[in-house]
Amino acid sequence: MWAPEVQQQLTFPNTGDLAADFKTQIKSVIDLSNDPNFGPSFRALVAEGQHDQALASQLLARIFRPRIEAAKERLRAAQQDGQLAPDLDLDLAIDLFYGGFYHRFLLRVAPLNHEHAEAVVDAVLTGIGTSAPSDAKDGLTVPRSAGRLQISVPGACRLPALG
Repeated sequence: MWAPEVQQQLTFPNTGDLAADFKTQIKSVIDLSNDPNFGPSFRALVAEGQHDQALASQLLARIFRPRIEAAKERLRAAQQDGQLAPDLDLDLAIDLFYGGFYHRFLLRVAPLNHEHAEAVVDAVLTGIGTSAPSDAKDGLTVPRSAGRLQISVPGACRLPALG
């Protein structure tokens, strides 16, 4: 389906560093989507798929499902390595990783750039409870506890765990 140069940009790496792998892959997708030849055509296909069920089925089968499965395979490898909880909802994790991309790509509400990819991956990995780094900023700390996100602010009441 894909030309070799497109396929290379969509390949999902597994270097053992989950955060780096997702950042690399999402940045590649962003670069491809920002390409003046590919991006508008792909955006048009996705939009047309909202009205054409046959096209939507083809997009799912030939483009989206294989990409989703590649991401799930990477998440499963992270689970096997103990980087992610074994009961993590992989479909939800994929929604969290890629929802922001499609929001910006299709609606054009904000720039689609590498900084966005970095921020999304860091936020998702923090939220689903990995050992991804979290920096304390302005006194806000985000400790991880058994895959649950807890937020505490010095001098304020303790908030219940989310998740």
